[in-house]
Amino acid sequence: MKHFLLLGVIFVNLVNLNAQSFSQTTIASSVTEPANLTRVDLDKDGDLDFVCFEGDTDLEFFSNNGDGTYTQSNIYSGLDGPGHFEIADMDNDGELDIIASDMITELFVFLKNDGNENFTANIITQDAGDINNPFHFVVDNFDGDNYKDIVVCAQHAFDAYGVFFVKNNGDGTFAAPDLIEEDDFVNMIAAGDIDGDTDIDIIVSKNGMFTNGGLYKGINNGSGSFTYSAITTATKFNYLKMADMDGDTDLDIIVKGNDYIVYWYENDGSASYTAHTITTPYESIDEFIEFEPINIGGDSDMDLFFFTKISGDTNMDRFKVGYLENDGSQNFTVQLLLEEQPEVLNVIPFDLASDGDVDFYLGSEDNSDIVLYENLEVDNPTSIDEYNQIDVLLYPNPVTDIITIESSEVISSVEVRDLSGNIVKVIPAESLKTTFDISSLSSGIYNVIITSNNQSIVKKVVKK
Repeated sequence: MKHFLLLGVIFVNLVNLNAQSFSQTTIASSVTEPANLTRVDLDKDGDLDFVCFEGDTDLEFFSNNGDGTYTQSNIYSGLDGPGHFEIADMDNDGELDIIASDMITELFVFLKNDGNENFTANIITQDAGDINNPFHFVVDNFDGDNYKDIVVCAQHAFDAYGVFFVKNNGDGTFAAPDLIEEDDFVNMIAAGDIDGDTDIDIIVSKNGMFTNGGLYKGINNGSGSFTYSAITTATKFNYLKMADMDGDTDLDIIVKGNDYIVYWYENDGSASYTAHTITTPYESIDEFIEFEPINIGGDSDMDLFFFTKISGDTNMDRFKVGYLENDGSQNFTVQLLLEEQPEVLNVIPFDLASDGDVDFYLGSEDNSDIVLYENLEVDNPTSIDEYNQIDVLLYPNPVTDIITIESSEVISSVEVRDLSGNIVKVIPAESLKTTFDISSLSSGIYNVIITSNNQSIVKKVVKK
């Protein structure tokens, strides 16, 4: 196991573009291809760490020391072609475990956390097992038994491609994969309650090389079985996210097509969708984009943080970073933050100081580093609690399960968002006091957005 201290500030400079300035701090260097970069409080000490793939073999943990430095240690080295990983408490022991996939050895592995960030590998499937090529998956409680299961896009051992449900038995083992739908060239999957019945449903994108593409929904009947149907088959898609783009509390779909156009599929609240196009200047094979939904400025709609990339390797400093600003009517304007950058593998946008500005981390393939860009602009916040007229009390904080909110004005709604801006819980309310349960959420830091009297207040809460 490698274990060494990384310098907290290797260099600091300023980047100026579109009247926004950033301090630039390298928090980790010599990290080969830091893929699937994830920010999470893995050791539950109250600050946010990083986990990422490194190179072709390793899954690495960067523990936040709380002073601007990080300590790197190896979680797992049994990989040959890292695919995807998800972090969640899989056995309900209060510790965050990891599910990871490998595209070369066709490995699907459960990495159990002993509470001291030492991980034991338990193979779910591999090679000639029940499924091959587990290339993308989601983790959530799909069958209502309080354990997090897996839904995965994969190939069956008998050569059927499709979407599979893998039930968590609750004791560190998993049931044999159950085929939800046989379908060629499914490539990405997202999970969330898309029809408002509290069950976790799925959205699947398809990128058929020799067949039609499409976007599909799987409506969960509450027990982990799904009714699978097409939303559209008109376009092939290769990138997929879900978020509430228009502030109406239901989950919409954001996808990038093989035509390099970004589409927003508006949910009417019952999982019926209307397609819209988000125009960008990057609609070509030379500069297509990947994106992360994030609410910039604390308003009621979602923006899209993006970075450009190309198909294939390049050593040219030609890539851009910015966000598509939503005007509230789902018209998007490009706000460019960085340009002429080396190739980027990952972005993590967030609001470091809860001041309405966007800060972000970049994981660079060319530079082999992880860099924090901190926004130095000072805005006039309109959604931060100390600048609002209404008085709101949220307790307890930190919290294990039940949160109580009391307000001097009637609370109309409450949203819980992770630090990437994704909505993880929506609570309708029409009272001065409301309580709700977040015991199902992973440990970490969340923003609770309380709307009252047409004002929104942001409270940061720590989930233990």
